[in-house]
Amino acid sequence: MAMNDEHSRTRGWLLLVLVVGAVLRFAFLGTESLWEDEAGSLIIARMPFSEILGMHRTTNEFHPPLYFLLLHVWIRLFGETEIAVRSLSAVCSTLSLGLIYGCGRRLFGREAGLLAMVLLALSPFQIRYAQEARNYALTVLLGIASFYTFARYLERLDLLRGAAWAASTAALLYTNNLGLLVPVAQNLFVLLHAPFPEPRGKRSWLLAQIALLALFAPWLPIFLSQLASAQKSFWISPPDLQALLDTLLEYGGGLTSCHASRDYDVSAGIVTTCLLLGTTLASFFEIEPAREGWLLRPASNQGLWLARLWFAVPLGVPYLLSFVGQPVFIPRITILASVALILLSARGISVLPVEWPKKMVTGAIICCSFLSLFLYYTSPDKDQWREAAALVAETSRPGETIVVASARCKNSFDYYFAPADRKVFPFPVSSHEINERTVSELMPLIGHPPRLHLVLSYHTFGNANLLLERLAPEYRLTGHRELYGIQVYQLEPRSRPGSGN
Repeated sequence: MAMNDEHSRTRGWLLLVLVVGAVLRFAFLGTESLWEDEAGSLIIARMPFSEILGMHRTTNEFHPPLYFLLLHVWIRLFGETEIAVRSLSAVCSTLSLGLIYGCGRRLFGREAGLLAMVLLALSPFQIRYAQEARNYALTVLLGIASFYTFARYLERLDLLRGAAWAASTAALLYTNNLGLLVPVAQNLFVLLHAPFPEPRGKRSWLLAQIALLALFAPWLPIFLSQLASAQKSFWISPPDLQALLDTLLEYGGGLTSCHASRDYDVSAGIVTTCLLLGTTLASFFEIEPAREGWLLRPASNQGLWLARLWFAVPLGVPYLLSFVGQPVFIPRITILASVALILLSARGISVLPVEWPKKMVTGAIICCSFLSLFLYYTSPDKDQWREAAALVAETSRPGETIVVASARCKNSFDYYFAPADRKVFPFPVSSHEINERTVSELMPLIGHPPRLHLVLSYHTFGNANLLLERLAPEYRLTGHRELYGIQVYQLEPRSRPGSGN
């Protein structure tokens, strides 16, 4: 009877955490504008299946096609509103909560699994990407699925379990190119800890690897070409130690924005990050009572080593590769490492030998997470394209020219801009950067409109002032509005042709 009561309480907690996590992921889902990458996702998802599979030839999209194929079906069912486009990610992130419980329970026990589910449900970092129409929430779901099926496979060599691992991992590789780091971490674990001592186990694992390679083989040449392309044209700056620390801070909820300067109090995120790292350190030990205090001895179970590699490889490899090739390190591409940090933290809390510190640490993380979420929900995070389009529509007249930088930004602008009787140019066209050449290319396109509107985004690369300087002899600035991540300028000719002025 006591066992049944315990199971009932656990199921009750699981349901409560799942509901809270889902509510947080769907809350205010359509409040902010679709930013450039989200609009890019929508453009691809509108294509026929055959064109999505060949998008690497017609777009600059770096990721594989699975997310876009799913989004294609999703928008057919639910439409193209902000809520509809983003809800696929919210659903994927909600499903991840159940999987992280199963993964944590298998690796570290029921208590750690439930704690991991709570921490993931309230993670501002996870919620942010659960509310974005990109592949990161699906990456998390499939990454956890890969480690979960891998853990089950370690327990018993079974054809069905091996097939489940190969299928979930292949789906991950078709979602995110950096998903490749997951089987890298898993194979490092097999190499270092030899969980298959018998020849039969080694053969079984080799067959699973062959199955994964066969499933991914159709996309492998494209993946290699995308990798080579990224080495030539990726836009990310080289990381430093501060970039690594900022990434850990984002894991804890101290969100910064890649879209514009986001300035708010990150104190709660700092506290959460310190607690996550502190409890992760505690997870490395077994804590036992002794005559005088407590005895600490290093923990050495396989689940702990697997979680360590899960954390270290997706975080460390992009960081280190950024010093030897084209930089690729930004927090969102390491999102799977944040899941491993949560698992390790949950394990560290669960091994604390006394209840009151468990409750204190868990309560502090929950409180700080809610503080960070309050700031996330109440301050802008994405470029305000809805507001920019409304402003230009209100202040412009038929026949006037609008220049939007850049082509990707124009996708977001077009999503919200209704008037069809204005000329809207993307800029720059032949390059992603504003420079002397691209400004010279733009000038003949502008012509001599009665008025000119410039919409410049934080994602406009190069010298935006150069464009204003080149326009200054012929145009005078008559209006300027700054929105979050966007600058809107209104200019009029200094003298109109035929006016005699």
